[in-house]
Amino acid sequence: MASPAANLWVLLGLGLAGILLVSKKLKKAVREDFGAFIDKLLLLPPPQPAPPKAPHPLTGLSFAVSDV
Repeated sequence: MASPAANLWVLLGLGLAGILLVSKKLKKAVREDFGAFIDKLLLLPPPQPAPPKAPHPLTGLSFAVSDV
């Protein structure tokens, strides 16, 4: 049976190896600038609203609401 100190060293080694593997994967997955910068910004005009197909039933009517 292995001594408790040997088990501790094995666990520490495995933990360190896992940390190194995860850090290498994260380094590849995340760009250094985190995608916060862009090369060129294009400002496009806002889209025009679609013309109404048919007049709404309340078009041209006025009404008032009172809450007493």
